[in-house]
Order: sequence, then C-alpha cells, then structure tokens
Amino acid sequence: MIQRETIEMSTERKFLSTFTSLFCITLFAMTANMLSALAYKIGPDFGMSEAKFVKWTFSIQFTGFVAMCFLGGSASDRFGKRACLLVCSLLVALGCLIWITAPTLWVLYIGAIIVGMGGGMLESVGCAVLNDLHPTRSKLFMNLSQIFYCLGAIGVGFAVGFLSKRGVGWRWFYGSMGALAVLVAVGFAYSRFPVKESETSADTSTAWERVLELIPNIWLPTLAIFLYVFGETAVYAFAPTYLKQLGAGDQAATLSIAVFWGAVVIGRIGCSFLPQNQTYEPVIGTLFLLSAIAAFCQNLVTGWGSGLVLLALLGLALSGTWPLIVSMITIRNMKYSGTAAGIAVGCGALGCVLSPLTLGTIFDKGYPKLAFTLLGGCFVLGLVCIILTWLRERRLQRS
Repeated sequence: MIQRETIEMSTERKFLSTFTSLFCITLFAMTANMLSALAYKIGPDFGMSEAKFVKWTFSIQFTGFVAMCFLGGSASDRFGKRACLLVCSLLVALGCLIWITAPTLWVLYIGAIIVGMGGGMLESVGCAVLNDLHPTRSKLFMNLSQIFYCLGAIGVGFAVGFLSKRGVGWRWFYGSMGALAVLVAVGFAYSRFPVKESETSADTSTAWERVLELIPNIWLPTLAIFLYVFGETAVYAFAPTYLKQLGAGDQAATLSIAVFWGAVVIGRIGCSFLPQNQTYEPVIGTLFLLSAIAAFCQNLVTGWGSGLVLLALLGLALSGTWPLIVSMITIRNMKYSGTAAGIAVGCGALGCVLSPLTLGTIFDKGYPKLAFTLLGGCFVLGLVCIILTWLRERRLQRS
C-alpha cells in the first residue's frame, strides 16, 4: 500500500511538473502578444503611434528576454531548473506590476525589460525541462508546448479584441497576467524535475566550457531559429498594422493575431503526431519552404480579406518549425539541455529584437510588399541552414 501510494504521488507530481511547465509557455505567449494587441491603446497614452510603440517597446522587452535566455539556460544546468523557473515567474509578476503603475514611458520600459527577462527563462528553461521529463516523446511535448503557446496568443487576441471594445483598460490585462504569473510560481514551488549531473558537484565544467562544447553542434540550427523568429515576429507583431493598411478596422485587425495563431495551433497539433524516430530535417525544411511561398504570395493580395487568409496559411506553414528545431537541438545535446536550449532560444529571440527595428520600420513606412519579400528570403535562408544541418548529421553518422 505504501509503495502504491508513493508511485501514485510520483505520477501526480510528474503531471503537475509537466502541466506547470506547459502553462508557463502560455504565460510567456501572453507577455509576447499582449503588447502588440494593446499597442493601439497604450501607445497614445504615452504620446506614441501604435507602430512606433510596438517597434521600440517590443525590442526593449526582448532585449531582456535574450539576456536571460543565455544566463538562465546556463544557470539552470548549474543550480537547477525548478529554482530558475520559480524566480522567472515572479519576475513576470514584478514586471507586470511596474507596467500597471508606470507614470512615464521610461518606467514602462523598465517593466518591459523585467517581463522579457522572466519570459526568456520561462521559454528556454521550460522547454528544457519538458525534454528532461519526457526524453522519449520530445517531439510530442515540444509541439504540445507550442500549442500551449498558441493558446496564450489566441486568448490574448480574443480577450483584447472583445473586452477592450467594452471599456476594459489595458492595465487590467497586465494586472491579470501578473496574477497568473504568481499562480505559475506556486505550481513550480510544488514541482520536481530530474536532477542531472551538470546540477551536481560531479560536473566541474564552467559555463563557458559548456557553451564551447555545444557551439559546433548547434550553430546551424540555431541560425535557422533566428531566421524563423525574425520572420514570425514581424508577422504577428505587425499583422494588425498591415491589415489596417489594407483597409481593415481595429477589431478585425486585432483579431488577426488570433487567426494567425489559430492556424499555427492546427499545424502544431499535426506535427505532434510525428514519430519520434523520424529524421527532423526533412519536415523542418519542408515547413521553411512552405513559409517562404506563403510570404512571397502576400505580394499578390488585393484587400485585407485575402491578406488575412494568407496570414492564416503562413501560420499553418510556420507551425512546427520552432518546436521541432528546439527538440532536435535539445535531444541531440541532452548532457547540457538547459544550456543548449538557452543558446538556441536566446539567439532566436534576437530576431524579436531586430525584427521590429527593421521589418517593423518597413511596415510602418507603408511598404508591406518589400517586408514580405524580405520575410520570404529569411525563410529560404532557414531552409539552407537545415539542409546543411542534415548533411553534417549524415557525415557524423557515417564517421
């Protein structure tokens, strides 16, 4: 009886740990998408246009994200993933508190950096622990994690589109997100994750030595993640601006975020059924190719309706790219899964910083065709990186 109760408790604890790790990705999605969904309200409050507010605040928030991906991934391999996830959940709550009380734009930027720092660890370390908990089903759980991401993005799009029209102020949305961050922290307080050698005194390697060991194995797929995120960020951050340029109203433009991520969910559900032993590169390469085609086809649109349809098709094409690349990198480098995931997600997140400053400026100036042409080019380069990764992996298997 005691043994049975112990097993049941272990199963319950594993379920709690898995669910909390999945839901922390939802929380990260809310931090990433709420900004662009509410920009048309927040920007004017601080004397800025919607596009300009997104361009600068998004980049500032993801600067914190990138920094904490690198630091958090290494720290999680040394000090434990549970402690890092608990801290970063509280960082999101603190950042949201600063947002809702910010008297000036500069104070709001501080809150944005802190929210980004918490989100960086939630995304990178959260993905790493899911692979640690389920190493034989990593494709399933990486796609499942991104389905939870999409649920957060879709929920934000629908909630903002529905409630803001009924007089709900933007600070209420950030206050609710802060409360959810506290609940996630409570969940992590009761979670348990596998303890790896890198988290014990048996591993004497430094963080820099771990990075140097990993770089030759992961630089090509990491570059592919950067190109993917660079393009994806421009799509969901500036989809409302783009559709307004095509003649859409505020509500239809805001709901485009939900439409885009809804299509991504459908694709990721499909990718979650991929066999674990199937080679990663052919599927990832195909998704990059389809994404490039969908982006190039935006140059043919004649109105916001056709533009929205193509955004949905682009979301479907992009669906499994990120989770499959992160799964591939983490599973092939399980010894330092936190550091590997941190490098990959952190480098990818540089795209979140640079995309608004480059493609965002192009959208803001009213040149969407040029922006989507550049997006298609990014996805083609991502395809090249994946082909080179596949050739390198085959060479290593033969040697």
